[in-house]
Amino acid sequence: SIATQLTPIPGKPLHFRLSTRMENAIDNELQPFFEIHDSRYMMYWLALTEKNYKEYIAQLAKEEEERQLLEARTIDKVQPGEQQPETDHKMETDNSFTGNTNDVFYRDARDGHYFSYLMQTGGKTDLDLQLKYWGVGEWKTHEFDIFIDDVLVKSVNNTGKYRISEFKTETYDIPSSVLKDKTQVRIKFVARQGKQIGEIYGVRLLDK
Repeated sequence: SIATQLTPIPGKPLHFRLSTRMENAIDNELQPFFEIHDSRYMMYWLALTEKNYKEYIAQLAKEEEERQLLEARTIDKVQPGEQQPETDHKMETDNSFTGNTNDVFYRDARDGHYFSYLMQTGGKTDLDLQLKYWGVGEWKTHEFDIFIDDVLVKSVNNTGKYRISEFKTETYDIPSSVLKDKTQVRIKFVARQGKQIGEIYGVRLLDK
């Protein structure tokens, strides 16, 4: 019932104040849109009940804790589809392509084509590989192989696996034998013939 919480500002026609409680409050004077055509403006607020607000804050705190734990475990990471991270990791590809979903970039390949990154291991041999996917894509055949320094370490089939509009991560064990006595490795993603890798949105080497 936002409309019931609007109070007219004397002497300023069509200007109002919003009396509801606001977190991180700003000057909440509302004014006609035509007056601010050349200014920065806010069009929307997130409106929650008290119960929903507490749940929302708790979820944000949980997500931030998980993000910090992930960063602490991360030895190296690449954002596929972004020029500088891919250049920094000496990307190689014979025929791949990029795009984005919800402003997150990805790289993909089809029909036996590949892309790869040179990634740092920190001299560790007990690492996992984490990949980030987008959940919806049941009309595609997501089948590919993961090679580390030309050694096949995992064959992946994600076809129809998630069926949900959100990002998903999968973590794959890396045999210590392919990491032994190395400070960097080339991680290569190769689409199966007639198939598609299925859009990789993030690549991380994680300490176990």
